[in-house]
Amino acid sequence: VEVRWNRPPTGWIKCNMDGTVSNRDFSRIGLVFRDQNREALLACALKQHGCMAPPVIDALAIWKVVTVARERNFVSVIFESDCLHVIQQSILRRNALEFRYHS
Repeated sequence: VEVRWNRPPTGWIKCNMDGTVSNRDFSRIGLVFRDQNREALLACALKQHGCMAPPVIDALAIWKVVTVARERNFVSVIFESDCLHVIQQSILRRNALEFRYHS
């Protein structure tokens, strides 16, 4: 299955995020915000101390990107993640933020 990054509509920002459990001591979160020209506006990888279950680290990744988007005053943001369960359970869906799932 080929997976491609699709640009957001003009005036929107797209944020791709993921969380991973690295070992028993820490987990990692990665995120990148891009505009319609594919220019990276912000990208980072974060190390979280402590071993977390995959849905927990993915939920933390979603919380982190929403926090960063608000801090940077990014208003029109499409969030993409590969964790459908966390997105479905997220309170963020009720706050009119757009989420897209990619398997």
